[in-house]
Amino acid sequence: MEAKDIGVPLREAERSEQLRRYLASLDNLILTDYLEFRWYLKGKRQLKARLASVQDGRFVKERKGAEPVLQLIQSFLAHQPEPVSRPRQLAERMARLTHLIRDLVVSSFETRMASQNLQDLRTAFSEVLIPDLTVPQFADMFSQTLAYGLFAARINHTDAARFQRQDASREIPRTNPFLRRLFTTIAGPELDDEPFVGFVDDLGGRCSLMSCRSSAR
Repeated sequence: MEAKDIGVPLREAERSEQLRRYLASLDNLILTDYLEFRWYLKGKRQLKARLASVQDGRFVKERKGAEPVLQLIQSFLAHQPEPVSRPRQLAERMARLTHLIRDLVVSSFETRMASQNLQDLRTAFSEVLIPDLTVPQFADMFSQTLAYGLFAARINHTDAARFQRQDASREIPRTNPFLRRLFTTIAGPELDDEPFVGFVDDLGGRCSLMSCRSSAR
C-alpha cells in the first residue's frame, strides 16, 4: 500500500515514476491519500472508492462511501499471489523487488533522508570494498547483498516455523562468515524503520523452499 499525504492528487501520483516502478513490480497494490483508494492488480486499476473529500478546509464524508472502500480493501486482501514454481519465475520476482529496494535507497540519499544506519553501511562498504563508492553503486551492492543473503539463508532453513529475515544471519552457511557478519547488521532490528523493509520481508518470503532449492541447483 502506497500512502500519500491527504489532499495529494492521486491522478498525478499515479503517473509518477515511483508508481510506475511499483506497478511493474508488485502484482497487488493500493494507492491512497487516506480519503480516496485506488486498487491495482497486475499493473491495472481495478477499483476506485472515496471515503471523504476536503472542502473549505473541512472533511466532508461521501454518502455511501464506506461500503465501496471496504469492498475494495477486502478485494485487495483476498488476492492470492501466484505461487512460484519455476527457477526463472523466482529469479524474476526477486529481481523486481531488489530493484525497488535499490531505487528507494538511492532516493533516500538524494532527498537527504537516508538513515544513520544506511550512511554507516555506505561508509563501511567504501572502506572495505570500493573507495569513493557512489550512492547508486552502494544501493546496487546493498540490495543485491540482501537478495543473495536471504536466498542463501532460505535454502538452509529447515525449521517448521515460517522463515523470517531476522533469522537469516543464523541460517546463512558458516562457509560464508563475511556474509553472516554483514547480515547481522543489515537485516537486524535497525532495518525495521527503513522505508523498504516491507520489500525486504517480501523478498525473504517470496519463494517456497522447493523453488529456492531447485533454483540453487
